[in-house]
Amino acid sequence: MGESYKPITSMKEVPEQLRKLRRQYLRYQQAEIIYSISHQVNEKQENSIRLKE
Repeated sequence: MGESYKPITSMKEVPEQLRKLRRQYLRYQQAEIIYSISHQVNEKQENSIRLKE
């Protein structure tokens, strides 16, 4: 029964883990924003090229 539980972490490790997770989340969130902006820019460029043709 004791094998299914994780060992208790020290109180110093918890804030460190939270910081790591927040940084990772922010990186993914920033990547999504950059992707969406670049996608919008590409669509506008494609539309302007189509209008010129």
